[in-house]
Amino acid sequence: MSNLPTRASKATSRGHRAVDGASDVAQEVASSPWLARLARVGLASRATIYVLMAVLALQVAFGKGHKEVDQNGALRYVAKQSYGPVLLWILALGFLSYAVWRATEAIYGEVGGDRKAKTRITCAVRALIYLALAITTVAVVTGRNAKGGSASQNRAFSASLMKSTGGRVVVGVLGLVVAVVGLGMIVEGWRRKFERYLRMQQMSGGTRKLVSNLGRFGTIARGVVFVVVGLLTLRAAWQHKPKDTGGIDEAIKTLANTPGGWLLVVVALGLLAFGIYGFAEARWRRTERSAA
Repeated sequence: MSNLPTRASKATSRGHRAVDGASDVAQEVASSPWLARLARVGLASRATIYVLMAVLALQVAFGKGHKEVDQNGALRYVAKQSYGPVLLWILALGFLSYAVWRATEAIYGEVGGDRKAKTRITCAVRALIYLALAITTVAVVTGRNAKGGSASQNRAFSASLMKSTGGRVVVGVLGLVVAVVGLGMIVEGWRRKFERYLRMQQMSGGTRKLVSNLGRFGTIARGVVFVVVGLLTLRAAWQHKPKDTGGIDEAIKTLANTPGGWLLVVVALGLLAFGIYGFAEARWRRTERSAA
C-alpha cells in the first residue's frame, strides 16, 4: 500500500512528460520551414480558385450562364479541361496545405497578426472550410461528386432547417454572421489592413502600389459578395424561401439581375483582382512563424 502514492506520482510525471513532448512536436511542426512553404502553395491554390470564379462570373455577366458560379462550379469547370485532373490534384494538395497552416494559426495565433481568441476561431473556421474544399476537390477529380453541387446542397440543408421556427432562426443568424463578416472584409480592404501580413519592404515601389491596390479592390469585392450572400440568407429565413440560400452562386446570379448587370461586372473584376493579389500574397506573405 505504501508504494501506491509513489506509483501514482511516477505515472503522473510520465503523463506530463508525454504532454510536454507532444506540445514540443506540435510547436516544431508549426515553426517548420516546410509548413511555411506549404502555406504558400495553399495561398496560390486559393488565388487560383478566385481567378476561376471571376472568369465564370464574367461569363455570366456577358450572357453565358453556368449551372454553378462558386468554388464547386469552378472545380467542375476545371475538370472538363484537358489539364483538369492534374490541376485538380494540385489544388487539392494546396487546399489541404492551407487548412493545415490555418489550423496551426488557430493554435498558436496568426503569423503577422495576433493571438486573440476571435482570430484563432477565425483561423479554425478557415481551416475547416479549406479542408472541406480539399475533400470536394478530390471528389470532383475522382468522379464522386457528379450529383448536385454546393449551391443545391445549401438549399437542401436550409430547407430541412426551415421546417421549424427554430431552424429559420438559425438560418437567419447564419446569414447575419456572413453579412457582418462581409462588412468586415470591406473595412479591411478599404483600410488596407491586409498589408500587415505582407513583406511590403521586399517589393519595389511600383509593385508595392500595384499589390496594395489589387488587394484593396479585391478584398472589398469579396466582402460585397459575402454581404449579398448574408442578406439573401436573411431574406430566405424571413420569407421562408430556401431556394435563395445558394451561397456565392445565388449571390452572383442576383448581382447579374441588377439593372444593366454592371454591378456584377465590377464585382467579378474585383474577384479577379483578389485572385491576382492572392498570387502576390503567396509570394510575399509572412508565413514563417519564427519571423512573426
